[in-house]
Amino acid sequence: MAKARYFLGWGEFLSLQLTGRAIIDRSCAGRYLVYDFKTHQWSPERLSQFKIRPELLPEVEPWGKAIEVLRRDVSNQLGLREDVKLGVGANDVVCCAIGSGVSEAGTGCLISGSWEDILLPVESSPQASRLTEMGVSIGPFPAKATMAIYALNPTGNAAMNWARGLVNFNLGETDQKLKATGLGPGSVMAIPHVSGATVPWAGGSQLRGALMGLTLAATGLDVVKGMMESIAYDLHYTVTRFKEAGARIDVFRGVGGGIRSEWWTQLKADLTMTPIDVVDQQELGTLGAALLAGFALGVFTDLEEKAKAFTKTRKRFQPNPERAGLYEERMKLYQTIVGDMLRYDWSRLAT
Repeated sequence: MAKARYFLGWGEFLSLQLTGRAIIDRSCAGRYLVYDFKTHQWSPERLSQFKIRPELLPEVEPWGKAIEVLRRDVSNQLGLREDVKLGVGANDVVCCAIGSGVSEAGTGCLISGSWEDILLPVESSPQASRLTEMGVSIGPFPAKATMAIYALNPTGNAAMNWARGLVNFNLGETDQKLKATGLGPGSVMAIPHVSGATVPWAGGSQLRGALMGLTLAATGLDVVKGMMESIAYDLHYTVTRFKEAGARIDVFRGVGGGIRSEWWTQLKADLTMTPIDVVDQQELGTLGAALLAGFALGVFTDLEEKAKAFTKTRKRFQPNPERAGLYEERMKLYQTIVGDMLRYDWSRLAT
């Protein structure tokens, strides 16, 4: 650290290489413990407490700002004939939310990718103690709702695909096969925490995965269905605890590869009792970054209005209370088992 000139993430490093200035936006800076949410700059008091030299850190700049023109040697190397400006962007989850048209309190972004993530804009922060207990964080957001809650969990498609590979299950016609199993839970109970869990279980990073209820009659479809169901259980408990902490969720805008499974998306809507809208754009993170770039260059002045113009709802999944009732007992069992697993130190199994 004594020899370091900067302490940067990859985005700020790229900014430094392109323009000669290390710039960070508020959504990325908000993940640092030394960020001040009132001034939107680094806190001198916390920098002093942690004994961090302020010159090590990047400059914090607001959204809607063009930073600098690319350095001439970089432009020449890239073969650019025109001057190119670098604008202030955001982290990947925020870009997905902006790209999906999420901006106001009450509308959340459900990102079903390798991880199962929620970004929920809020006008005021829920109780900090409850947020800490369930493993979520809060940060600045470039919209009318100036803050957003992050619930990021490594139990999405990465866990489901692990299960699929374990039983050599072909994804072809998966939705049709799942629909043929009926509305209720399957015969196999899965715990999806093969990479631990960050929400909603306190201490969940130490959890491990498990498959229960297996018999000689169990099929690959049973295992995959159990894994997909359990990921939806985590989502249910996350949404429940959000609401208990005072956060409002009226609807989700669904993005990511997992949303393409209508069976899975319907289950998530049923178990969270929250409608899920699927938008008519494929690469919403890329779209969000492009919208932030246009905003920074002054191509348009209202980021939220432009985002909504790009993202229309293609389909809405309405919750089915009857189906949710069929899962009530299974979800209670799941909660009990996860609670029991949290009491064990799984690191003792490592050799």
